[in-house]
Amino acid sequence: MSMPLKTLLFLLGVFWSFSLFGQSPVETYDSSKAYSIGALVLVGEESYIATAASTGKNPPDNTDVWTNLSVAASALGTPVEQVPNLSTSEILNSLPGSTPPGSDGNSSSFYGLAIRAYVGEFPVAGGIIINGTESKKVMIRVKGPSMNFSGSKLSDPKISITKQNSEGVYEAFLDSDDFGDHSSATTYSSYSTGNSKEPAVVVDMAPGTYGVRVEDAGGSAGNANVEFYEVDGDTSTSRFYGLAIRAYVGEFPAAGGIIISGTESKKVMIRVKGPSMNFSGSKLSDPKISITKQNSEGVYEAFLDSDDFGDHSSATTYPSYSTGNSKEPAVVVDMAPGTYGVRVEDAGGSAGNANVEFYEVE
Repeated sequence: MSMPLKTLLFLLGVFWSFSLFGQSPVETYDSSKAYSIGALVLVGEESYIATAASTGKNPPDNTDVWTNLSVAASALGTPVEQVPNLSTSEILNSLPGSTPPGSDGNSSSFYGLAIRAYVGEFPVAGGIIINGTESKKVMIRVKGPSMNFSGSKLSDPKISITKQNSEGVYEAFLDSDDFGDHSSATTYSSYSTGNSKEPAVVVDMAPGTYGVRVEDAGGSAGNANVEFYEVDGDTSTSRFYGLAIRAYVGEFPAAGGIIISGTESKKVMIRVKGPSMNFSGSKLSDPKISITKQNSEGVYEAFLDSDDFGDHSSATTYPSYSTGNSKEPAVVVDMAPGTYGVRVEDAGGSAGNANVEFYEVE
């Protein structure tokens, strides 16, 4: 059974509830709730595991999404009542023909993501999903005054990261305001930008869902560059599964880049939300995204442009990635290893916030 990309997505300020490859609590199925891969639910006296993301897909009616735990119990030689006590990765691995996320055999993965965004009335916000069974060593950095950028810049950027626990609640994980306020600064001094006001930390991130918030420590406004990178030498098998950032588009577009590492092309879902965001601030009414790819000579060449859902051929194959608003582009593309530039703006030149999302497709 091939398992598609989680349709759970990072919101900015608001997140859906997930349990990723840890022990999932069993709960009574709720048709109004969104469930991620690995979710465990009860329907009457029967228990099921989600092998794909689900919203309103009632077990046992939808076998493309839900598998009775008796199947896993049989494969594992374990009493069915003991199966929910296993990690979801063990359960998913036991299902005939299944390929749990992170074990699809493709050696390529996201190596890093960087986005320049404006902090004003609202912080820059977003999230990361780490997929796998081991902690991953990640470098997290925010640039403000050191950016080579002509617009306003945050003078004292700070970053706060939370982690979703097994009950879906986000708990404090990391806060960093200046370089040197985290113990990793001694070991990884090379990640300093040279400006002590710009935080750069290296942390072990266990598989799961993380929230990210970037603002100015003194309450000022301006642009910041938010970076998440794999640390060279990290030996874990875990990887970035998804990365998302809410950014304000005004005088300047939201801009950044993605690095794909490995030897094969990676199938990636790229989506931009504007009007459909659950967000109280201004929103882009007609977001569009442009992606370029760096060639062997270091020059960025056109790779993808998408303004509306349906203007890319992948819309036919992947209609489920539509937000339901035709003005919000969502495409699935094969991205060869390399460095890509990203630019998000409003097709009509308006200002507002947009949510920029990158997810593996399996």
